[in-house]
Amino acid sequence: MQSGRKSQQQASSYILVSNPNKVELLNRTAANTQSCGSSTVLVAYFDDRALHVAYIGDSGFMIIRNGSVFKRSSPMLYEFNFLILIGRGDHPSDFLRIDLNEGDVIITATDGLFGNLYEREIASIVLKSLQESLRPQEIEQKSRQVGN
Repeated sequence: MQSGRKSQQQASSYILVSNPNKVELLNRTAANTQSCGSSTVLVAYFDDRALHVAYIGDSGFMIIRNGSVFKRSSPMLYEFNFLILIGRGDHPSDFLRIDLNEGDVIITATDGLFGNLYEREIASIVLKSLQESLRPQEIEQKSRQVGN
């Protein structure tokens, strides 16, 4: 019975809204958290034509088009190695709209990827993976091999 209560408590911490201002929702959620600390964040959605994305810190995105980097986010920093973080009262970027073409590849990641592989390495992995018809899990494994 205890685990059932815990699941109900966890589920009730999610905020469901039909058409939210996503940046406001993210800020409100961070303000209402009961946990100590701060974090980088990326919130994105795709509407069949464009990627809409807001982020803070070094969580980010990259769009690969025709085998090369078309667009990439830049880490949000105060200065070198001093990230802007949600939970410290900082706020994410406004939502960016990036029009996409068929065949574009969207990558969302933290510095675990972006801090360990160069753009050209990521683009090369994606291009080769598409040519080999690899599944996302297989692409992730290939990325880990290159990063080691």
